[in-house]
Amino acid sequence: MHQALTTLLSGPLSGQDLLLVTDDHTQRLLDLDQVVEAAGASFTPVFLSTQHSLLHTPRPSHHTKGTLLTALLLFHQDPTDFLLLLADNTNWNPSYLVLFCLNPNLNTTTVLSQPVVQRSQFILLLQTVGQVAHQRILAFTSIPNNIKKPLGAWSSNVTHNRQSMFPPRFINFNRKLLEISTVCYSNPFIYLNKNNECVGVNVDALGIMASKLNFSLGMSFPDTIVYSQKVNGTWSSMFGELMYEGKHFVVNLMQVLPALIEDFDSTYPYWLDYFTFVIAVGLVNQSVNLSEVKAWWARVWLGVWWLTAQSIIVTVYTGILVSLLMVPAYPPKLHTVEDLAASHLTPIMLEYGTYVSEDLKKQDIPHLKEIGRRLVMDTNMVLSDPYGYIMKKVLGGTHFAIITIDYLLYTLNLKNLLSSTYIVADSIYKNYITWYLPKNTAFTPIISDLLTRLLETGIIGQRYEQHVGGYARRVKRAHGDGILNMGHLQGAFILLVLGLGAALLILLLEYLIKTCSLNSASN
Repeated sequence: MHQALTTLLSGPLSGQDLLLVTDDHTQRLLDLDQVVEAAGASFTPVFLSTQHSLLHTPRPSHHTKGTLLTALLLFHQDPTDFLLLLADNTNWNPSYLVLFCLNPNLNTTTVLSQPVVQRSQFILLLQTVGQVAHQRILAFTSIPNNIKKPLGAWSSNVTHNRQSMFPPRFINFNRKLLEISTVCYSNPFIYLNKNNECVGVNVDALGIMASKLNFSLGMSFPDTIVYSQKVNGTWSSMFGELMYEGKHFVVNLMQVLPALIEDFDSTYPYWLDYFTFVIAVGLVNQSVNLSEVKAWWARVWLGVWWLTAQSIIVTVYTGILVSLLMVPAYPPKLHTVEDLAASHLTPIMLEYGTYVSEDLKKQDIPHLKEIGRRLVMDTNMVLSDPYGYIMKKVLGGTHFAIITIDYLLYTLNLKNLLSSTYIVADSIYKNYITWYLPKNTAFTPIISDLLTRLLETGIIGQRYEQHVGGYARRVKRAHGDGILNMGHLQGAFILLVLGLGAALLILLLEYLIKTCSLNSASN
């Protein structure tokens, strides 16, 4: 075994940071200092440790995790108890793990299946077989569904570097069931269609990955629409299922947040999202609330006054369009966060577990802090219409809503509010969207790489356009975005058509009258 271990250290693992961990029996079988010296490891940082020392001695994170480290566990006795204790150390996650079993009679299948072993992205199990005089080494790895895959007899002569030494584990997931915890109310990324099926950009991306990697998908939906909430150190809803119930993904419109990054793995970000503000469009920006006008005579008087004012405004407006063909001058709008903070409008937001409400209150920026102070949280969510109550408040002219931009565009289109509301130019909390997995998931880099490829090849963007169905473009057309288009000039063209129609009608009438007159004269 001295020779095999020396060849391993001086061959494919030469030049790598190594952590050698041994059990008590292995220390008596091998002189590790002699092995390291014989391997010429003076140029290779080698950290020697016993199982007990690894469990009870604090170590820097680069000694226990990451791609720069190769961990080599040498054992003769069953290491299951040690591995169960090691699992409590969430900082243990070497990307490259070698399990070297010196006992040919030990059942290593259970060793490979230990969750703490499965954390590593690359796993190689080496086990001696045969008698001492004729011993050889067999190699194995672990693939999804805890399958121990034999690789044949191992020889350092066929592996020239570390990467070639470790076979990839996640080319094929062998129909492994990966369970998704999600809230299906984040259009267009994940939402319920007319058939009550959960669809969206994220579901499409997962389907492509499942087809490529050969895994199946299962979805569960928490009882409440709460995205990320940690109370007294305990996660609830989607992240509670991810942390405590064995789910594999949280796939939703989830931002990159420090609290989540600390407790979970995440993919590379794949979308930019932000919170923005939506306000009702007022003809003359009045703050009259019709619900407060009770008397019938007051309502009649107010209606006549509004119709008179509207006819004057429409006449002037149409005259300007016809004469100057200009973009209409809309009433002054609130364009900035400062404008919103200074307005009489009350901010309102759906309570679904975001950080925004608390963070606004802690802001040092006066106008953001003012919005946070006045912010009303809607906790009475109706699943069939989450933003029904909020949009009624917005249209009533008393509130402005804070919503993520993608879901806002969907809501405005769904409720036909493109012309009766507008989106404030300013936005807050721009952040990137990611997927989350349990901490130390071995296939996180694989999923992350595939998601990035889908983004870079344009598939994510194409699926986004497919699911929004063009309503984002309709929002831009409705609000103009400063571009002169037919929507701005349609009044002038309608008047032109009506005028031509009236002229043709008069011409026809004159012709008929003249014809009748001639016929009468001839008679």
